Amino acid sequence: MTNDPVTSSTALPDWWQREKHRRQRRTLVFLLLLLALIGYYYYVSYLGNTGTINGISFDTRNYVAFVRQEPGGDMGLWAIRADGTDLRALTSPTDKSNKSRPVWTLDGKSLLYASNLRDAKTTQIYILGAGESKQLTYGTGNKSAPVVSPDGKSASFIVQGAIKTINLNGTEVYQVMPQPRSSNESSDNPAANAANELQGPYLQSGFSSDGQGMAGAQDISGDNAAADPNGLAADQLIMAIPPNGQRAVPLDRGHEVSFSWEPKGNRLATAFTELEAQGEKGQTALVSGIRVWRFDNPTRPTPQSIFAGLGFSIEPKNVAW
Repeated sequence: MTNDPVTSSTALPDWWQREKHRRQRRTLVFLLLLLALIGYYYYVSYLGNTGTINGISFDTRNYVAFVRQEPGGDMGLWAIRADGTDLRALTSPTDKSNKSRPVWTLDGKSLLYASNLRDAKTTQIYILGAGESKQLTYGTGNKSAPVVSPDGKSASFIVQGAIKTINLNGTEVYQVMPQPRSSNESSDNPAANAANELQGPYLQSGFSSDGQGMAGAQDISGDNAAADPNGLAADQLIMAIPPNGQRAVPLDRGHEVSFSWEPKGNRLATAFTELEAQGEKGQTALVSGIRVWRFDNPTRPTPQSIFAGLGFSIEPKNVAW
């Protein structure tokens, strides 16, 4: 009996050490599982909806991609060298889906295009590398007109009249234009405010050379034409988010409009036709022209007219820089 207190006093530290080690092991296992989950999350985010896409199995330099109607009426995706040799089918003859608007990724390893491959009723954007095409976009509404960003990491497309962007792995979809507005937002530029509120589907989108700016051509025909604060009747409008700006600003409008970003700069060339303008004596004239816009002030861009014409005889269209 006299040894019991000694036995208890020496056993207690051993028990405590064992319990402490067990707790440390449990904590370590928990941390390892947590790190594994975090790593898995980042891995899945990196792969996105498309997973790993291997590049097209041949060197695509100097190849032109196009959609060809096959003898049976189906649409096939093809490529051919710029010298007219080596015609290649990029999609299988068993793929009977509609296809349109192919565009290369910047590394030349993949193609984006619009198709109803998975759902005959809804057109989505697909990305084609080696093997079968992978679906890039999801959700309701037909998608069209993909454009790859200058950094090659994302693309824009048009869905239900809006311009959206998406990473090329299928993640992070954002609506760029029309931009969401809060109910209490105000502007010191009523004309810009009115133009921003015009409703109408976007027809075209394009990134600035640094990928930070976006321009779009919008259909404002019908009731929207009467909303112009200057009383100028028009069917189409160019909106742009400057590379150093936060909000879209209205640029040129007319019966038909087009735009093109400066290849190695941040200016934007625009063309417009048959814009109804008021002369000094109140007479109405149709004006067409080409202007180059600078965005030194992102809220008040500066235009420079480089071409102008009156009437129907001189109408610049489809401007390209």
